[in-house]
Amino acid sequence: MEDGNNKGFSLVELLAVLAIMAILAGIGIAAYNRYVGRARGDSYKNLGKSVIKAAQQYAMDHPGISGEIDPEVLKSDDYINNIDCPGNEGKPVNMVVTVSKEKEAGKLAKSHISTTIQCPNNSFTYDEELGYFEYGAGFDIEPIKNINVIKVLNVYGNSQKGDGTTVNANVLGKWMNSYGANKITVDGVNIEEFQGSELKNADGSWKYDVVVFGFNDCNGGSDKDISDNAYTALNEYVNANMPVIFGHDTVTAGNACNQYVDGGKTHANFNKFNDRAGLTLNKTFDATTTTKIQVIKSVDITMIPWPISKEELTIPKSHVYGQTVNNEDDVAVIFKYNNSAYNNKPNTQKSYLSVHNNIALIQTGHSVYHNEENGATPEEQKLIANLIFFMYRCHVQKTITCN
Repeated sequence: MEDGNNKGFSLVELLAVLAIMAILAGIGIAAYNRYVGRARGDSYKNLGKSVIKAAQQYAMDHPGISGEIDPEVLKSDDYINNIDCPGNEGKPVNMVVTVSKEKEAGKLAKSHISTTIQCPNNSFTYDEELGYFEYGAGFDIEPIKNINVIKVLNVYGNSQKGDGTTVNANVLGKWMNSYGANKITVDGVNIEEFQGSELKNADGSWKYDVVVFGFNDCNGGSDKDISDNAYTALNEYVNANMPVIFGHDTVTAGNACNQYVDGGKTHANFNKFNDRAGLTLNKTFDATTTTKIQVIKSVDITMIPWPISKEELTIPKSHVYGQTVNNEDDVAVIFKYNNSAYNNKPNTQKSYLSVHNNIALIQTGHSVYHNEENGATPEEQKLIANLIFFMYRCHVQKTITCN
């Protein structure tokens, strides 16, 4: 409609503007609703994860539990601080927490924990598969139930097989997922990248509770020693009475992997720890392999939390490599041979596992190179878990006598 020089909007134009505004408003409202929905979903998921973690710790402290866990018990027993509905503080969640196990007598049990959360106008289900636990087979949670988490650094090498393929020896994390009772976390670093700075936090405190070297043949191929910088840092760590576990072909006088004590390629930095590991290194030795080991001492290392049979155990082949244990009391597990001449050797010359103060030597790992996959039997993996728990309880938590 026109009135002189003044122009107004026609009805069609007004309707067009309103339509555009409605479309924009619809888009904005839809985007806002999506944002709110995602935020609400994240809040529920975070709550679900917190509940799962609390229930997981509760389940570890109450071995054998199955079925529903009362969320109020998780809160009252200080496993979780808050179980209120997200955005509705003071309104407790209607929650069902369920622990289930795929379990067969004498077999490993895979555990799941799931939680269904119901709040006003929303519900959410969160499920997590846990590690493997061997309930009902002697597994003893009691001595380790007060451990929250043990942080382990695994310094590993890669081995190249005869056909040119590379075997990744970063296997400790996989082993501890099965036998670490959800209390052992493992970070891995290749030995060629390890400089020692990884051991400390920014404030100078120790980042890791236990450092483990291994596990594979020749410790990742020929001449895989730690660097001078890594030795300096590790030496400080050991001098602070922090625990270290050396695997196969680390502290050794063996020469088949181009590791020489005098001249040529060396494990000079590794071998600086031989005295503190309670070892004498020998250039002249017999590295005959065997597939049998046997526990000779019923101590924490061989009993907690996984009881290791004192019968002869079959393992992938391995061997002593130029190490003699100075004190027989340090030897917990020995190699067994078909040849009586070898079996008649003193235990100090056929040690599979020895512990001296805060340093252990275990001959696991020779067959990670040869076997490609795990390179260690379940019993060996349990033994390493026991060893980590023992070293932590003795030297970090300081709740047991170190013998």
